[in-house]
Amino acid sequence: MEVHISDDEKLFLISGVEQDIRNDGRTCADFRTIVLERGVLSGTNGSCRVQLGQTTDVLAGIKLELESFDPAAEKEAKQPMSFHVDFSANASSQFAG
Repeated sequence: MEVHISDDEKLFLISGVEQDIRNDGRTCADFRTIVLERGVLSGTNGSCRVQLGQTTDVLAGIKLELESFDPAAEKEAKQPMSFHVDFSANASSQFAG
């Protein structure tokens, strides 16, 4: 995939590198603060939250249910496990329509 940027965007990026500053005020070598928390959601078997600086916040949880099964029947079905994944792309209230 090819990305096209305008001449003004190129100038902005080059100027930032030359002045050793990003648009959020950090220098080019500065990292955002990283915060990792475990066990943040009560109704899950496991959960975590990762924050990167002031702008990125990710919350993940997992819920697991175990059921007994007949291994012989499952071998015939060739599908002993099934998974469901649900991603919320717009978890922020600012994206609410």
